[in-house]
Amino acid sequence: MLAATTNAQTPKLEDRVAALERRLSLSGQAPSTLTLEERIAALESKIAMAPASAGERRSEEPPRPEVGKQAPPLAAGILTDVEMEGDTGEPSGELRDVVSGYAEFRYGKRPNTNGDAGVERFVLYFGHRFSSRLRFSSALEVEPTADESMGEARKVLLGQAYLEFLATPRLSVRSGILLAPIGIINEKHEPTSFNGVNRPLVETYIIPSGWRDAGIGLTGNFGRAWRYRAYVMGGLNASHFAAEDGIRGGRQGGQFFTNFRNPAQVGRVEYLGLRGLTLGASGYTSKSGFELKRINPRVNITEFDGQYGRGRFNLRGLFAHVWISKAGELNRSIAEESSQRPNIASELGGWYIEPAWNLFSSEGHAELLVFTRYERFNTQLAMPKGYTPLDEYQRDAVIVGTTLRPVQDVALKVDYTFSGNRSIPSRRRDGFRLGLGWYF
Repeated sequence: MLAATTNAQTPKLEDRVAALERRLSLSGQAPSTLTLEERIAALESKIAMAPASAGERRSEEPPRPEVGKQAPPLAAGILTDVEMEGDTGEPSGELRDVVSGYAEFRYGKRPNTNGDAGVERFVLYFGHRFSSRLRFSSALEVEPTADESMGEARKVLLGQAYLEFLATPRLSVRSGILLAPIGIINEKHEPTSFNGVNRPLVETYIIPSGWRDAGIGLTGNFGRAWRYRAYVMGGLNASHFAAEDGIRGGRQGGQFFTNFRNPAQVGRVEYLGLRGLTLGASGYTSKSGFELKRINPRVNITEFDGQYGRGRFNLRGLFAHVWISKAGELNRSIAEESSQRPNIASELGGWYIEPAWNLFSSEGHAELLVFTRYERFNTQLAMPKGYTPLDEYQRDAVIVGTTLRPVQDVALKVDYTFSGNRSIPSRRRDGFRLGLGWYF
């Protein structure tokens, strides 16, 4: 009687297994040669390798390493800003729209000044799946600098907007307005992904934060531990370089038509092979003189970074160096055309190191981190012949503070900045800050 019942149920179970095989693209593995148990084991293995759903993971590139937590292993597929549902080997063909975003609120008080408060950033992510292999990702940012008392409206900036074609499970093609894959913060800059109210100074003055431009490129992974991005995108505009913030003013941004006379080649490689350890290296090169007469200086950038998390302890660090060729001629050319002396350096550089400790149990979901970050950077590290570096641009800072995360997508931050260089530009950064950020 039991044998008869089992035989009667087997066809229904086989039908269910076959349906799952079709959904997970395993039907081509000649199931007729495998036992039912072997086919179920193959399905379990396939499901275990699939990425988290859109509600569990939505950030750009690999999942954000949680401070105080070990970095997750590299997934086998390609992730986008707004993660789309579906298996990485054969994405779902279901059309789907996703809305996400983040916001930052900040209060700051410098010595001998009045405090100020306001919304630092408000960003909305929009994503859409056109088909099983074609996706769209975008970000709209509300620009906080506006004089509302004078009736000036806040500007809306296009943070990124690109199509992504999944060519294979390990390779995709992107085209549109892309974030430059340099450093830790530029691609993954949600306020819950870093300590401190403000972004690191090195990743603001040496590597410009919010760096994006029109371009096209490849992204993917190889092996089980390596990931890469390789783009051709709009280059920097050397006519807007400056002594205080280096190459930051030279970003074209892709808001209007990017000048593509001198396209840049930029790439990044990441290694996630060891438990809790992530290593990254980035490079950039491009000529940048398309608005200048007679000269066309080249900008080269190298950058190395690492993050390590074990138990309650987390450590991250970064080193970056920038070379500007023909800097002397660049200074003279800008002076002739604008009657200003930009005093642009031939080399810029900086580094920082940031240890953090979680005061809460590593088994819980909430975190209370204490951290300190030491940064040293110089936007006049080396000057062209005939130009003298200014001490005020040889800067360092110590930032100490705490980050409370009741959940991973909400962060309450408190910090204080002490600048080693007591020049006026450095003193502007000193003081107490309180920040609230969330990612949804």
